Amino acid sequence: MLGKSTLYIHCPQCKDNMLVLEQQGKYICSGCNLDYLELAKDKEKLDGLLVENMKLGVHGIMMVLAVHPKITLMSLGESNAYIKELAQSHGITLPV
Repeated sequence: MLGKSTLYIHCPQCKDNMLVLEQQGKYICSGCNLDYLELAKDKEKLDGLLVENMKLGVHGIMMVLAVHPKITLMSLGESNAYIKELAQSHGITLPV
């Protein structure tokens, strides 16, 4: 049985905008089964994914804000602060 999700993010592995499935305690790409929880263990790769998606515009930013706290287990406040700092360091303006 497939998990429920409405989150799409540009996957770094299959290079497509894919649904992130919550399945058996994991968050996986619906296209290639990339385990985002494993990706979260590599800060550099995760930051690259976040920046790449934020550069896609408002939709990408919203997906990053939704996915990041789920895969890092940060509180919403910590996650938002982290994403704000990451965006600023890469010249990305977040919507208010």
